[in-house]
Amino acid sequence: MENNNNIVVVGDGYVGKTSILNAIKDNNFEEQIPNVYNDFEYTEVVNGKECRLRFIDTAGQEEYDMLRKLSYREVRIVILFIFPKSTKYFQELNQIYENPTTVNS
Repeated sequence: MENNNNIVVVGDGYVGKTSILNAIKDNNFEEQIPNVYNDFEYTEVVNGKECRLRFIDTAGQEEYDMLRKLSYREVRIVILFIFPKSTKYFQELNQIYENPTTVNS
């Protein structure tokens, strides 16, 4: 099994990141109270092989920018939930991937 199946979920505050992740985890969609950080593992059998995913749910509020950036360590997939005119996260992700030592050091 792949060791690193980390998925970080980032985006604007109050767009429903936590609600959608809980729908995946618990098969139940409910409006959630905003959180700062949460993670959980989800296991599914695909083509007869167990696939374990670790979802990392981050806060979208600006005051949590530094904490959110720490969540990018050892991540294979980033899921972006944003309002249509938002550019903040594209800029943040571009900066990290242009200079990966800011995340991995």
